[in-house]
Amino acid sequence: MPSFTSSLLKNRVQLGLSQLDLAARADLSPRTIQIAESGKEVSTRTLSAISDALEVPSDQLIRIDPAINEIIHDGFLDMPWRAGDDLRKGRLPHGGDTCRDETEVREVIERMHRSFQSQIDRSGNETEQRLCRQRFDQLAANGSGLSERYVDIWKTHPDALRVDRADGDVYAVSIVLPLRQEVFDGFIEGRLDYSEIDGACLTERSQHLLLDSVTEFSDQRERFWHRITHSLSFITLNQIAMLSSAPERSDFEMASFYASPINLRRLTSVGFESMRTIQPISQYPICYFGQERKCRENDDTYANATTLTHFAHLAQRLRNANFRQMMARALLAGVKRRQNAQQHRAAMAG
Repeated sequence: MPSFTSSLLKNRVQLGLSQLDLAARADLSPRTIQIAESGKEVSTRTLSAISDALEVPSDQLIRIDPAINEIIHDGFLDMPWRAGDDLRKGRLPHGGDTCRDETEVREVIERMHRSFQSQIDRSGNETEQRLCRQRFDQLAANGSGLSERYVDIWKTHPDALRVDRADGDVYAVSIVLPLRQEVFDGFIEGRLDYSEIDGACLTERSQHLLLDSVTEFSDQRERFWHRITHSLSFITLNQIAMLSSAPERSDFEMASFYASPINLRRLTSVGFESMRTIQPISQYPICYFGQERKCRENDDTYANATTLTHFAHLAQRLRNANFRQMMARALLAGVKRRQNAQQHRAAMAG
């Protein structure tokens, strides 16, 4: 876990904040701020909250161990737990934007593939990197085909691809696919590769989701890395909430796969388990999240069930919050239309 340096105290004093002021701004207890300023280790959530409150990049406030440099910037290690704080305070996490057209979809997928390569190069040992590169190169040989597959998915279900957009620029993409059950079963059982899943495999909402790709772009330079990953984690959670039929039911399940150690760390942090099956073409190992199938011989039932219960609770609350927001917008739009009609009639009468 990371620990702060004396820079934390200096930045707080420069802003004219007391420990109580900073605690209120970061939504933490004053005791937590005292612990942080003493140089003791803190959680990634505390690190992110304080750095956001001070509007200072976290790597300027802490002692950085190169081995955990990426971990402390990775908002996925707080998902779905951090989203719970926002929901309790009545804030709705950002749900991202859909791609504007086919050209943008192709550009997003091209940047996503470049980021895959960057992730492989900066994670794992040499053996893991070599294996990941071999798998990636095998798929990259059909790069145009993969891009057109995502265009087909976008045409069928635009919400399956959502991007983190700020000031007109795209910084990341989250791809969550609501699958028909027979397609999901084929994937889980290792009979169907993710590269073979297209728009015809999707349904409007499903209890069987494929977490295809959740990737921040390595070629961006404008935004702080941890802010992108936090935003992206919220977008993914929002997609899962809106694309699932009933996330609170026991038959809700997700599948995914990992192409690098970073992918695996993110998946396991939110409750995914590695399966024994691999994909037939890409050879990527498959992961599973749900109660319907048992993946491991050792019994992690309690830990997994706790994660599932919390995740399902958050997803259901997100669905309800989004629904209320849509109803409110519809109501306001109706009021505005009536006002415009009244003004029009008044103008005609005058």
